[in-house]
Amino acid sequence: MVTKHNKHLFILAGLLLFGAVGAGAARTALVPRSWGEKGAYRADHTAEEASRPAHLVTRNECFECHPKVEETFADSVHKTVACFSCHGAARVHRDACRDEAAKVKAGEVITKEASRCNKVLPDQSDFRKDRTAANCINCHGKKLGPPSSHKQIVVARHLKKFDATNPDAYDVCKECHMSHNPAETPPEPEEVAPEQPSDHAPEKAGEGGTAEPG
Repeated sequence: MVTKHNKHLFILAGLLLFGAVGAGAARTALVPRSWGEKGAYRADHTAEEASRPAHLVTRNECFECHPKVEETFADSVHKTVACFSCHGAARVHRDACRDEAAKVKAGEVITKEASRCNKVLPDQSDFRKDRTAANCINCHGKKLGPPSSHKQIVVARHLKKFDATNPDAYDVCKECHMSHNPAETPPEPEEVAPEQPSDHAPEKAGEGGTAEPG
């Protein structure tokens, strides 16, 4: 029975009950259903992230057209380095090459000059083909933090020590190092073959510089 002596207790109990019900309703409305199923996060998030389109080209996608690079990587200290670390995201490059490969398989002939593969075009700003010293220095320039097992150099001292032919060249590192496998020695200049098309299917040219349908 409510009396003037206990009325305040009923009011307090009512407020507490109202607050508990309100808090429960708010939690139901605001907290995702899968929250807490596998830990202190929304369990549905992992599946949602996995279903999103990839923004970076994976190594396996690169190896579709570059099997020789895959072979080189197998025994390389760089075998865990992602291709986009040096070559950029290369999404437009990948899509262009896949499109041309499909056309060649369908019987279309694409000349080397008309091919969009193996070229850095204005719409391929996320693709870097050349091996530049800047790429190498990003990881191997002397800095604090990396473990002692990670090879680092003081660039000017290193180039002087090994008597670089052209220390100011943007690709000076490849005088002594092959980027995909630094342990390999680059061929002598006179042994370097003329530049050839890459391993992309559309660029395997026959006579007259045309790609042969595969």
